[in-house]
Amino acid sequence: YDPYTPEKRFTINAVQDDLGAAQHLVLPTPVKVEVDDTSTVSISTGDWVIVIKDNLQQEAKYLSGKLTMGTTTGTPSSKYVLLQVNNNLLVDDQTTSNSE
Repeated sequence: YDPYTPEKRFTINAVQDDLGAAQHLVLPTPVKVEVDDTSTVSISTGDWVIVIKDNLQQEAKYLSGKLTMGTTTGTPSSKYVLLQVNNNLLVDDQTTSNSE
């Protein structure tokens, strides 16, 4: 029996390549959606805006460029996409909290 030493295991398991930046900067998850089931929704009409909360300026800038929407920090009465951080995560029907 010849187990690896801790140093050998560290070398074997070391990451050899830098993976670089994440390909997708935004992982959106709808928190709430309010729509009329009898009609369709089009966000490309020019009157929708992205509402920025929780220091998500870079994410709002990215989405604004992709969706050709304006941005604001105030919440309008309708036609907006609200960006917010939700630290609660549901795993195996259990809620956990993580600030990363």
